[in-house]
Amino acid sequence: MVGVDAQGKPVWVPNKIRMTPDPSNPNIYTFTLGLPKGYKLNYKYTIGTNSDEGRWTGTEEFPVTFRGFLVDDPTGKRCIKIRDIFANKPVGGRDGEVGSKSNFQTGCTR
Repeated sequence: MVGVDAQGKPVWVPNKIRMTPDPSNPNIYTFTLGLPKGYKLNYKYTIGTNSDEGRWTGTEEFPVTFRGFLVDDPTGKRCIKIRDIFANKPVGGRDGEVGSKSNFQTGCTR
């Protein structure tokens, strides 16, 4: 999700944000961003390239479901690390939750 429209509805732009592959493991990708405490981040994974920006067909992990979490690090270290598995639906198939096999860690080091 890249924002909200005037009515507060999510604005999704598929294949907009590129993740960086890990040089030691081609199956691991990373992305880092700063968010304020209390922010609800919703996200989707796609398998497209820059030329696929704005196109869902053939690139979307799940046609309807999206993942998400509330930004809060009670340790005060200001770091949250999520290890997701592609094609692992959010807990109970509910929108806005991390994947059922995801590893969600607060207080991590960068």
